[in-house]
Amino acid sequence: ELLATIAGEASDTTSQTSAGLLNLLAAKQRALAGDRPGQLLVGQLLEAAAEPYFGILRQWMCRGLLDDPYHEFMIKEDRDVGRDSVTPDGQPAYWTSRYRFRGAVTSSGSSAAGEFDVPEFLASSKEAILVTGKYLNVIRLCGQPVPPCPQSTLDKLKYNAAAGPGSQTFLTGIQEALTAAAGSLLSLMAGPQGRLLSWLHSLKHFFLMDQGDMLVHLLEQPELHGTPSGLPAHRLQSLLDSALRSSSVAASPHVDVVGEGVLGAVMDKRSILQLVMAATHNMETAAGQADGPLFDRDKKSSFSSCLEMLLLTVKLSWPLTLVVSKRQLLHYQVIFKHLLSLKWAERDLGQLWQVIRSTKRLDKEDQARFRSWHLLCSQLLYVVSEVLRFTTIDVLEPLWGDMEGQLGRAVNMDEVCLHL
Repeated sequence: ELLATIAGEASDTTSQTSAGLLNLLAAKQRALAGDRPGQLLVGQLLEAAAEPYFGILRQWMCRGLLDDPYHEFMIKEDRDVGRDSVTPDGQPAYWTSRYRFRGAVTSSGSSAAGEFDVPEFLASSKEAILVTGKYLNVIRLCGQPVPPCPQSTLDKLKYNAAAGPGSQTFLTGIQEALTAAAGSLLSLMAGPQGRLLSWLHSLKHFFLMDQGDMLVHLLEQPELHGTPSGLPAHRLQSLLDSALRSSSVAASPHVDVVGEGVLGAVMDKRSILQLVMAATHNMETAAGQADGPLFDRDKKSSFSSCLEMLLLTVKLSWPLTLVVSKRQLLHYQVIFKHLLSLKWAERDLGQLWQVIRSTKRLDKEDQARFRSWHLLCSQLLYVVSEVLRFTTIDVLEPLWGDMEGQLGRAVNMDEVCLHL
């Protein structure tokens, strides 16, 4: 009679999924709390029904393989999302969209908004299950073998009816698999293939004026003070290479890396306001807003020199693009643009100061005519120099130190992405 009741309830639901069937059996087992024989019978049914599901779970959490030909598992794969795909806001689409939870299905056959097709006894660990398989997939895409899962962990990834509905054995196995996968991926990113910290230090050299001498060499290039139309792209790259070789950035291990990351320069017509809009909003939306009234003044203005349009770029390869997205690179470019404008203003004011100082050789009457200019230039030079010092020493350096400390304490890739 009990089996007939369960079979009737399962067959009445036309859109019953694997997770839905497991939830039905789990609910029936709880309802039979006072009926020991009935509870044992339903528990055996639940264990047998859960075995194929846990077989897919073991493959996913121990090998990163989604072997789900009948679309029964809680996670689904979108094969159209490649490792180099990006979302409209510049984030890596592979990490957020390649593998996602399967949506729950209602009795009418439609998807339930905001609900996932997950067995209730795995609901508390669904995020851990998702990211564990994603970690292992990243390792495989890097051409590295997936570390073997300990047999003790495999033995725990089973539903044991004898342990009762409150058993935490398989939840312990899930956490062990997550910890192992997260540690393996972090080791890969920090190792010779990922070199995450090394690349971050190079980005600091390139964009954040770590030593400051590269910008000085760029500002000393006469061709960069000419009109943008008169500077070919190959000549711009040559000037950048010359500045790199003449500065402390030349010590970076990634300056000459070919195929992994290349530092370059482009002429970008966007103002710093437009770059900030693109970095803080949806990148496609910000591009569309560039034609609005907010940017009318920028559209009507013309660029008198190459330095006004100069923007550094860097091409990163997998797996660095997973943690350093296009949006994050745009943040670095905005800061570079700001630092370049401050350094440029400081340089021009310094040159003007030298010119005004030469008026000291004039007689007192003529010197009085230049006294207000002398005072204004001195004050402007002091303000710009202090703003530049505050930006680099009081803001960027402490924030960079905090970021490195947080990265050192990170235990998984999600925390790494959060702190970058």
